[in-house]
Amino acid sequence: MSTTIRLWLVAETDLARRYCKFDPKARGKPDEADLVWVPKSIVEHTSKRGDEHEVKLPDWFIERENL
Repeated sequence: MSTTIRLWLVAETDLARRYCKFDPKARGKPDEADLVWVPKSIVEHTSKRGDEHEVKLPDWFIERENL
């Protein structure tokens, strides 16, 4: 199973994207616990609106990363 969640892009490499769990422009600088690296290989779909992304991820990853 998979679920679509809203995340905010803060960095990107060839293999992964680093996301914040909330809008850092609205709340300020995030703590390390608020950031997560998401491997591009597990992303099923992404809809982008600037830095705000709706990302479809496997449920096991969402649960493991407390998203």
